[in-house]
Amino acid sequence: MLKHITITAALFAALLLRSIAASPEAEARFIADAKAAFDAKDSAKLLSLVCWDRVTPAMKQMVSKQLSALVQKPVVQFQLVAQDPKQKVEYTRDGVTYRPNLAGVKELKITFKSDATGLTSAGLPVGEKDGKLFITTAASAK
Repeated sequence: MLKHITITAALFAALLLRSIAASPEAEARFIADAKAAFDAKDSAKLLSLVCWDRVTPAMKQMVSKQLSALVQKPVVQFQLVAQDPKQKVEYTRDGVTYRPNLAGVKELKITFKSDATGLTSAGLPVGEKDGKLFITTAASAK
């Protein structure tokens, strides 16, 4: 009986992990959508890749402004890489603690062509929701 329970639990865990991890197709689709947004310099398309769950209007405005400026830069390369587990993802601003609104699973690393701004790369945290990848942003930890 114990052996049966252990095997059942292991199979359930494997299925759960598989459902949590984004598929290679979802990753390819996310990169293609991000690339298309940058190629077209289309901030609306890039912003559609952001998960806005629980994000305050002020935070949404700030993130939208930053990403709208970023999408104007010419890109050399996109890479979807594992997130650094040591990366700090929680911070406090004006007495409010913020955390990512989705658990991070990857990071979209973008390398830009050199220009007058001096910005040569950016890393955007990426999380998964319902089998689809999204750029995550900060939401109140409440």
